[in-house]
Amino acid sequence: MFDISFSYENILLVVANVINFIYNVPQVLRTYRTKSAGDFDIWFLGLRVFYNFLWILYGIEINSWLVSLNSIVTIIATMFIGYYK
Repeated sequence: MFDISFSYENILLVVANVINFIYNVPQVLRTYRTKSAGDFDIWFLGLRVFYNFLWILYGIEINSWLVSLNSIVTIIATMFIGYYK
């Protein structure tokens, strides 16, 4: 079902997922504290969701849950910010 091997590609994907989580958390926390996302353009948020949705589909197609997970984290963060927009 899931290929959890220590290949070069999977190590890169894990590092990318960690970085993705790290750079999204501060913005989500800031948005939650201020209850404002006025400085975000709605087009940016919409395209960010669409872009990451395509990456999820790609991850499913190549059977890589790590690729999909990275984009799911970004979509969740974007939807949270979009809620306050």
